[in-house]
Amino acid sequence: MHAIATPTRTALLHRGVELASLTGPMVQALRASPACAAMLRPVQWNNAQAWDLVATDLTMALQDVQTVLAAQDLSPPAGDEAVDVFHPATQGRLATVARPLARVLGMEMHSAHLLLRRGEHVCLQRRSLSKPVDPGLWDTTVGGTRRAGQGIWDTLEREMQEEAGLAQHQLRALRPAHQFVFRG
Repeated sequence: MHAIATPTRTALLHRGVELASLTGPMVQALRASPACAAMLRPVQWNNAQAWDLVATDLTMALQDVQTVLAAQDLSPPAGDEAVDVFHPATQGRLATVARPLARVLGMEMHSAHLLLRRGEHVCLQRRSLSKPVDPGLWDTTVGGTRRAGQGIWDTLEREMQEEAGLAQHQLRALRPAHQFVFRG
C-alpha cells in the first residue's frame, strides 16, 4: 500500500495573524499575478517561511486570491456562499470569503450541529459517499457551516429546515443541554 503524499503548506498571515495555509503551487500562482504579488510578502513566522497578505481590505484581497487560484484550477469557483473570517484569538470578524476558498486554504469556519440524545443513546447518520469532506463517516443528523453574517442559532434553524424538514418553532422547543466550542 502506498502512502498519499500531503503537500507541504506554508502559513498565510494577515497583520501577524495566521488565517490559512498555502501549497507551493498556490504560492507560485499568486506570485505570478501582479495584483496578488503586490499584496503577498514573505516573512519569517514561528521559525519558518510564511506569507503575509498585506491588504487594507482583507475581503477584497481574498476575492483576488480566489480569482487567481480558481483560474489555475487550485480552488473551485467562488459560488454564491460566503463565510466570515474570524480572528482566531478574539473571534472578531475580519473579512468575508467564498466558502470554497476557505475550504482549500484550511481557514477556520464556524458551524452549528444538533446532536439528539435520549438517555445514553445518540442519533447519528452516515455521511453520503458523494460528500467532498469526510464521505461515509458518522456525523450529526443536523449541522452545517455558518454563512457570512449569520448567527449560530440562525444557522441551526436553517440547517434543521434543510436537512430534517423541521421548523423554527420546533428548534425553539428544544432544551439545549450543552454547548461546545472546539477546534479541529
